Amino acid sequence: MAADSGKVDHGWLNLLGNVSFRDVTDARDYIYAFLGCPAAKSDNGLPYVDADYTISKDELYKRVARTLLRNPKEGPWILCATGCSGREELLRSHLPSWVPCWDTVRCVLRLSDKRFWFKAGGPESLLQTEEQDGATLSVRGQRLDEITWISDIIDSKSFLIAQNQPDAEPYIDKLRDQISMQMSKIGKEFQYKDFFLALLHGFPTWYSSPKAWQMHGISAYLESVGSKMAVDMSKEAPTDLQRAALAMEGDLRRTMGRRIAITPHGRLGIVEVRSTRLGDTLCIFHGVSVPFVLAPTTDGRFKLAGQAYIHGVMGGELVDQSKAESILLE
Repeated sequence: MAADSGKVDHGWLNLLGNVSFRDVTDARDYIYAFLGCPAAKSDNGLPYVDADYTISKDELYKRVARTLLRNPKEGPWILCATGCSGREELLRSHLPSWVPCWDTVRCVLRLSDKRFWFKAGGPESLLQTEEQDGATLSVRGQRLDEITWISDIIDSKSFLIAQNQPDAEPYIDKLRDQISMQMSKIGKEFQYKDFFLALLHGFPTWYSSPKAWQMHGISAYLESVGSKMAVDMSKEAPTDLQRAALAMEGDLRRTMGRRIAITPHGRLGIVEVRSTRLGDTLCIFHGVSVPFVLAPTTDGRFKLAGQAYIHGVMGGELVDQSKAESILLE
C-alpha cells in the first residue's frame, strides 16, 4: 500500500495490536505499560497519553482513539484497528464502534497492512473527523452500495490441491458458479479475473495490478485442480507449474473466515463473516485505505462492522469530493 509519503508510519497502532495477546491484571495496562516506548510518543517527545488510573478502561480507550485521530500519521489508520467478535457484540457494545478495544484486538491493521497497495479513500490528507456528543464520530466519506447477497463462509481448506478428487468439481469452480449465477440475476457480466482478484484481495503486494507471475500462478492452480476456467496468461510467465500452483493455493487460503459479497451494481467483494449482514452498507472514508461495512442503527447512524475488499474501488477510483458526506459512526 502506498501512502502519501511512500512510507507508512503507524508504529503506535502496531505496538498496541501486537501486545494485546499478553496477560495483564488491569486492561488499562495494555496502554500504560508501553508509554515509555518511542512509538508511544508524539513528535515533541511526549507520550500520547498520560497514565491515569482514576479513569475507566472504556474512557481510556476513547481517549487514545481521540488522540490518535488528531495525529496525521496515526489518524488515517485508527478506524482500521477496530473489530468485534460478532453482530450482537457490535450492536450492544458499551464502546463506540470507532474506538478500538485494545484488550481484544489481535491483528490491528488486517487489510490495511502496509503490504497492500490499497488507497480506497484517496490520500491520507483527505481524512476529516469530528467527534459529537462524546460517542458519535462524524467522518467524511461516501456510501457506495448495499450488500444484497453474501456467500456461505469460504471453506479455505477446500482450496487445497491435494483434497480435490479427480472426478469431483473443484471448489474454486463451485464458487465461480455461485457468483456467476448471482451476477446473471442482476444483469451483470461475470469476469473470471475479477473473481480471482477479489478472492486474493488484489494480491497482498505493492502492485495494484496482477503481474505475469501472479497470473501464471492462477493458471497453474486451475490446471492442478482440474478447473474448467480459462485465464489469459502472459507468455513471459515462469514455467514451474507445481511451485506456482502451491503458492497460489496458499494465497487463496488467506480468505479463511470470510464471505463473498455482491451489491446491486455488481460490485464484488470480500467481507468479514462475524459482523456483516444483508442490507449493510459499503462505504469509503476519505483518507482511509480500505472500504468498510456499515451496520445501520437509528437516525441515519451506523456502526463499523468490519473492513472489506471491494473490487474496482481499492485504488481510490470512486473518491469524489462532490459526493462526500458526513457519515455518523456510533
